[in-house]
Amino acid sequence: MRGRLLADIFGGRLTMDGIRVTDVFSAGRRIVFQAEISGLDLEKLTASVPFGEVTGIVDVSIRDFSLSYGQPENFILSIISVPRKGVSRKFSLKAVNNLSVISSNGSPAAPLNNFLTKIVHS
Repeated sequence: MRGRLLADIFGGRLTMDGIRVTDVFSAGRRIVFQAEISGLDLEKLTASVPFGEVTGIVDVSIRDFSLSYGQPENFILSIISVPRKGVSRKFSLKAVNNLSVISSNGSPAAPLNNFLTKIVHS
């Protein structure tokens, strides 16, 4: 299967290209894609989950993503803060604490969360 996905999400625009699924009916099915979200509003995103408030606008890029057996094999993630007049860029203490909890429990996202926590504390 191949395809492309476009969606408006949390004030931003999601574009997924190069979507491929191989061995669809196998436990080892492989999913591959590229994705970009432009103008993602972090306040809208964090308002929908009990994570803590984060505000600001970011552009997100995920390149060379591949997943098999339900586990990520590879990806290149880029998150860039985009200054926008009238939009603050803040992390609440609750969000900082939740990043710390997530990064300390051996989660697969721990390296990213450790990095984000270091940025927040700088």
